[in-house]
Amino acid sequence: SSSRRERTRARILDAGNELLLEGGYHTVGLEMVARAAGVTRQTVYDQFGSKSGLLGAMIARSEELAGLPGHLQTVMGQVDGLTMLRAMLDAIAAVEPLVYPYSRLVYAARLDDPVAAEMWNARMTSRRAGMGIVFGRLASDGRLRPGIGAEEAAEVAWALTSPPQYEFLVIERGWSIDRYRAHLEATIVARLLTVVEPQREP
Repeated sequence: SSSRRERTRARILDAGNELLLEGGYHTVGLEMVARAAGVTRQTVYDQFGSKSGLLGAMIARSEELAGLPGHLQTVMGQVDGLTMLRAMLDAIAAVEPLVYPYSRLVYAARLDDPVAAEMWNARMTSRRAGMGIVFGRLASDGRLRPGIGAEEAAEVAWALTSPPQYEFLVIERGWSIDRYRAHLEATIVARLLTVVEPQREP
């Protein structure tokens, strides 16, 4: 039945979470995940196709649990580029801490797993497209610094908000997520936008 299939799928994802996040992508095989989930290796293959397929499903679940779809709707619902940018940075601050452990696995696996490489590239392309929309709006609002086009601005902001930056500052240097979020806005505004009033606390 479909409910039993869903329960099996959830059990495999839970086992994948526990083993892959602790042991790393290259150390953990599908047979270990299958054993921990109480299913056969074939069942894991039938559900996810490969280890990278399992990892992709783990990431998708983590994004859903982090509320990513709702955050993106909020971004797209803003009336101007500056509020879109701030909503996008809010989304990154809310979602990155929950999704980063999975991003790190994909980033490590991408060098010798073509499916993981494809997954990483698709994720980065999607993030770059999101920044393109935000900076397209900022450009049409006349908010970009003279001499900076929407494409260049989007690429700079995309690089500044990428998972490695989060890793350096939050994971390695121990910054709070609020400090990280404030740093992103201050840096993007100073580098890319015309003078903007600081956001006032309500």
